[in-house]
Amino acid sequence: MNNPIIEDLRWRYTTKKYDPNKKIPKKDLDVLFEAMRLSASSINSQPWKFVVLESDAAKERMNKTFANKYHFN
Repeated sequence: MNNPIIEDLRWRYTTKKYDPNKKIPKKDLDVLFEAMRLSASSINSQPWKFVVLESDAAKERMNKTFANKYHFN
C-alpha cells in the first residue's frame, strides 16, 4: 500500500536511550504542546492533562513513584 501515513508508520521507531545533555528548543516544545492540546479525543472533549518534567530531581521522583507499576508498557 502506498500512502503517506502508511510510509510514516513503517518508518517509526522507539527510542530506547536518550541523551540527557540534549534539550528540545522552546519553540519546538511550544509546537508540540499545542499539537497535544489540540489532539482530538474520542468524545471531542480534549480532557488532556500533561506533566512536563524538566529537572533531574522531578524525573527521579516520578521514576520512584511509578517504578514497577507500568513496566509492561
